[in-house]
Amino acid sequence: MSGGALVENKRIRHGAHLLAGEVGYLLLGQEMTVSQAVSPVSLAKRYNTKTGRNISGKEVFERAQAGDEVAQAEVEQAMQTLATLLYDLQYSFDPELFIIGGAISKNEQLLPLLRAHLAKIKEHVEIADVMPEITVCKYHEQANLLGAAINFEHKMEAWKLCIHFQRISFGEQRHLVHNQKVTLKNAIKMFLTIGMRKIQMNFTLA
Repeated sequence: MSGGALVENKRIRHGAHLLAGEVGYLLLGQEMTVSQAVSPVSLAKRYNTKTGRNISGKEVFERAQAGDEVAQAEVEQAMQTLATLLYDLQYSFDPELFIIGGAISKNEQLLPLLRAHLAKIKEHVEIADVMPEITVCKYHEQANLLGAAINFEHKMEAWKLCIHFQRISFGEQRHLVHNQKVTLKNAIKMFLTIGMRKIQMNFTLA
């Protein structure tokens, strides 16, 4: 599954249903979702179905570079879909930067291929004077795991703070807010941002 996150003013936007940034669900005028069209796993599955082989998404890129026409067609479709997605998001939200993670971000072909497809889009849409700025993330395929761990840690800090707040007086609460360390202040901000109800729900279901 290809997911994502929308960061504005250094804060993640969650959306009404916690789906903000889940671009993998988009269709972009085709039968497949973005996730189905772009993810290396889906890419390999389509290639293997057509060729009878059993290779990975990384190997599909390698075969495409070596001249395999089936692999080239699959990579072309995936990059065209991803470039179209980035273009549409640029003119929907106008972000400063797109940061791509996952295992595919380790592929040295990724950025040159995407930039080539974005250049074709710019040629086709003459009024488009701003092209998406793209790069790859530092932690590649580990980024989502690290993000999930940090998110869980923040929620647990906020949950503990919520329980503590319920047990102390209002005066003690004010003293706590103004005198504790930065990490605790961050937990307070987290609590106020996502709300006690959501924290309790996540804690209950965990």
